[in-house]
Amino acid sequence: MEQLASHPNVVGIIILSRTDNAIIKANGNIFDGEGGKRYAAAVESIVKGVAGALGTCNDGENDELRFMRIRTTKHELIIAPDEKYILVVLQDP
Repeated sequence: MEQLASHPNVVGIIILSRTDNAIIKANGNIFDGEGGKRYAAAVESIVKGVAGALGTCNDGENDELRFMRIRTTKHELIIAPDEKYILVVLQDP
């Protein structure tokens, strides 16, 4: 996690539990306090929505979301969901 956080554009890193969306570990001021909870809720919603859309597009075939990048004018979210965890890296675009 420290190696990832040391990259120049990285603003913060957060690891979430896949089962209850709890913050397991966070790095970066942006994820302190309520900010971390807001990002955790947003990421959970994004992952569930995209996974559901994949199921719809693939006629219900089992296709698993592995990685996604979302870029806004302020930040870029890199989201890597796994069976037990969701890794989120927030960086400047």
